[in-house]
Amino acid sequence: MEARFREADRMMLFCHAHETPSIQARFIRQMAEHGAAGLILVPVAGTTREDLDGPQVRHLQDFPLVLISRDVADTSFDRVINDDVLGIRLLFEHLYEAGHRRFAWLGGGGDTSTARDRECSFRQQMDAAGLPVTSDSVHHGPTTLEFGDAMLKRLLAMPEPPTAIMCFSDIIAFGVLAACYRHGVRPGVDISVTGFDDMAAAAYSAPALTSVRVRTDLIGQCASELLLSRMAGEQFPPVRKVIPPELVVRASTGPAA
Repeated sequence: MEARFREADRMMLFCHAHETPSIQARFIRQMAEHGAAGLILVPVAGTTREDLDGPQVRHLQDFPLVLISRDVADTSFDRVINDDVLGIRLLFEHLYEAGHRRFAWLGGGGDTSTARDRECSFRQQMDAAGLPVTSDSVHHGPTTLEFGDAMLKRLLAMPEPPTAIMCFSDIIAFGVLAACYRHGVRPGVDISVTGFDDMAAAAYSAPALTSVRVRTDLIGQCASELLLSRMAGEQFPPVRKVIPPELVVRASTGPAA
């Protein structure tokens, strides 16, 4: 995005809201009040339509704003997001075809569209395959290494441990991989582990992590063009663009043991 706006002789300012609604609201207000030409926003967890379209944010009326990565339902602004449902389906089909029938989902809660959509897709895939979804197969926690690390011990203690662990993000999956070696479990051989996002580190973890590559390049390009169009005064109905991801298979997954 920065490269695209540089081409257009525009300067970008960045703010990290640290998943804090008050920081997000203050930054948005400051940008509007100080004459910013437009804004691209990754909504913090818990952002609602009222936070963007409600009476307390009248400064956003006619303000060029594009949401990326996380969706906010029924908002009047443009959105460019990843197809999280498709990403989970690609992962599940890869594991199912490798013979896996006992799955665990390590999720990121329900405060973002990405977490909700990925878990919902996992449940849909399990149901379509005729596999039960129980309290032993779905677990919520923070998107941290520590959560993935701690969950492996709990999963291995089950009477019938999962043969495949699907994680909401690469970060959680890295924690699972780290814990595998302490528990004498070989990822990709004794148990399969998948992430989501395909961070740069995914190709260099031990073993390399099977993940879903979110096309952040395409999301950034599309969002940039939409915002430039809005900044130029173009009028068209709100756009909701869904970008398909790609499955990247590496050594952390293999046939069911």
